[in-house]
Amino acid sequence: MTPTWPAALLSEARSTQGHPVSEPTDIEARQEGERRVLLAIVTRPEPQASAWVSKLRARGVQAVACPLLVIAPAPDPAAVQGVMAGLRAPDSVMFVSPNAAAQFFACRPAHWRWPGGVQALATGPGTVAALLEAGVPQALIVAPPLASAQFDSETLWAQVCQQPWPGRRLWVVRGEGGRDWFSTTARAAGADVQWVQAYARSSPAASDALLHHLQGLHAMGPQAVWLLSSSEAVDHLEALLPGVSWASGVAVASHPRIAERAQALGMGCVLDVRPTVDAVVEAMTALQATAPDTSALRHQCGAAAAPDLPVGGA
Repeated sequence: MTPTWPAALLSEARSTQGHPVSEPTDIEARQEGERRVLLAIVTRPEPQASAWVSKLRARGVQAVACPLLVIAPAPDPAAVQGVMAGLRAPDSVMFVSPNAAAQFFACRPAHWRWPGGVQALATGPGTVAALLEAGVPQALIVAPPLASAQFDSETLWAQVCQQPWPGRRLWVVRGEGGRDWFSTTARAAGADVQWVQAYARSSPAASDALLHHLQGLHAMGPQAVWLLSSSEAVDHLEALLPGVSWASGVAVASHPRIAERAQALGMGCVLDVRPTVDAVVEAMTALQATAPDTSALRHQCGAAAAPDLPVGGA
């Protein structure tokens, strides 16, 4: 029988302004085969998770926040402030994510302003929004076009690869570790690449409340749609719920590498979707049209996923 929403999740979803859901007794009374409302599970770290939930609910998508990444401030704020103090044209600063931008600017001294002539490179629209909010002039921000199929380092490099890089300083603002593709490529083009750690990532604490929440979401099977924006978040999900089957799981991944990781976890249905609210709403609408027909849902996933996606780790 198609799983129903746990009472706690129903209570949270009912708080949606203008988008009420049925009471538990109503849902439990529905006959099998009747249309079920899907629930989008936003796994981004806070405060992004809550912001995404609000945007999705405003578009009529039932959503709850379940952050699978915790972002901590820069371990050495003085190092970040030292980078800020030394920025001069024609330096460039590449921000790997919205978290990198937000935590970088959380370290700025009072009255510090983004220096003129210094480019801010952003991998996608979320990072652009964080830079604009921090006061970086739009004219100094370079990012992939909004119509890009993907938002990643490769797409960003295509926007700046023709610039004169030999001897030019490029700061990469990131957490600990991560992909080095952009740094390696820029160094090969002659850039003087430097790194600064602006934040730290970790798994959420495995509290009884979180584990109960995750178990309830997992029990919903294909009625729960996991919005995945990080391979590391998938790693944490696997560690928090070890040994469970994800054969009936449904995921919407923001990049092919993340989709691959979700497939490796065993998710039965994985969509590779651009990381924009419009794209996610479109995917949720397509999935909702098939619920609760699992065979139709799987067909929908198969039709929408990239045809050459291998199953493997990210």
